[in-house]
Amino acid sequence: PAYAKEDSRAAAALVRREERPGDSIVVIYAFRPFQHYYATVDGGTGTLFHLHKRYLQTAEGLQRHAADAKAGSRRVWLVLSRWWDVAPEPEIRAAFEAQLTEVRRWEFPGIKVTLYDAGEGA
Repeated sequence: PAYAKEDSRAAAALVRREERPGDSIVVIYAFRPFQHYYATVDGGTGTLFHLHKRYLQTAEGLQRHAADAKAGSRRVWLVLSRWWDVAPEPEIRAAFEAQLTEVRRWEFPGIKVTLYDAGEGA
């Protein structure tokens, strides 16, 4: 795909506006910009997980990170940036959807945000 500058500001504002206490947010690739807008600018309170591309090498690694985000949470946000550069999007989604139920998706330039239901959680 063509390069698109990630709209981390819009993605962070969405998560902040829609979040609930105890939500987990998994950010793949553009962690620092998202963290800046979400926590520093918007005052988000969810638990942030930085999933670096070196952990995206195997399906088992992806599933392990999805399980970590799910632990103690009712909902998990997946903020997927530059998916064409880090790991195939279908593999990332399969790892999360093996444990979580998709609720809704949003798209912004260079970023896809998905909200998942984690079931029992906290």
